[in-house]
Parts: sequence; structure tokens; C-alpha cells
Amino acid sequence: MASNGNSPDAPEQTIGQRALSGFHRLQSTYDHVENKAQRILPRVSRGLELILAVALFVGLGYWFYTFLLVP
Repeated sequence: MASNGNSPDAPEQTIGQRALSGFHRLQSTYDHVENKAQRILPRVSRGLELILAVALFVGLGYWFYTFLLVP
């Protein structure tokens, strides 16, 4: 039978143990988010660089056409 933590045989966790358990969960969550960010952000950055490069190229072409080719 599963214990729900209220039985007299189940030891109580101290405040320190609960704090350490909470810090461990926080660290695990942080590590998980960090790994996911390291996997996703380079792709996002590369995509933004590509979009910016195309936009700057189009802007340069427009400027070239407007100010240099059209009298």
C-alpha cells in the first residue's frame, strides 16, 4: 500500500531538506531551460541575420535605384 506521508512510520523532512530539495528542482529546471535555449537560439539568430541581410540588400538596391539611377 502506498504511503501518503502521514503515517507514523514516515519520517518528516526538515526545513533544510525541503530547501535543498527545492534548490535541486530549481537547478534541474534551469539546466533544462539552458539546454533548450542553447539548442534553439543559434537557429533563431541565423534566421534573423538572414532576414536582416535581405532587408539591407533590398534597402541598398532601392537607395541605389532612387538616388543614382533616376535623375
